[in-house]
Amino acid sequence: MVFCTGGSGSICSAQVRALVYLGANACIVGRNVEKAERVAKNIATARKDALVIGIGSVDVRKVESLQSAVEKCVKELGGIDFVIAGAAGNFLAPIRSLSPNAFKSVIDIDVLGSYNTAKLTLPYLIESAAKHKVSSHM
Repeated sequence: MVFCTGGSGSICSAQVRALVYLGANACIVGRNVEKAERVAKNIATARKDALVIGIGSVDVRKVESLQSAVEKCVKELGGIDFVIAGAAGNFLAPIRSLSPNAFKSVIDIDVLGSYNTAKLTLPYLIESAAKHKVSSHM
């Protein structure tokens, strides 16, 4: 199962679609509820019987919001095997037009959001690694 923040965006949705096509189920999260649900339904068409859920109203800067999404994904899809921390903030503006508050938002989403995603999903990744342990002896 793939857990992806920013999964409604073009880059992340393409990555998740490829993994679903190859056999994974997925959970994408984002801020916009309708977009997350719509993109999840679209990604699910990549493979017959694919399970893809979209959860909106998730802010990767807020641990409680992200924790709820992680728990829902695990409950509905059974675990987390792969994580894509793809949520990103950006402002298409020259630096002279970018306020300190706007820059802080970008840093908080990109850096703190990636940290929160990794920290909250790590126990499930460790569990998955233990379940799928492959002997290194060939």
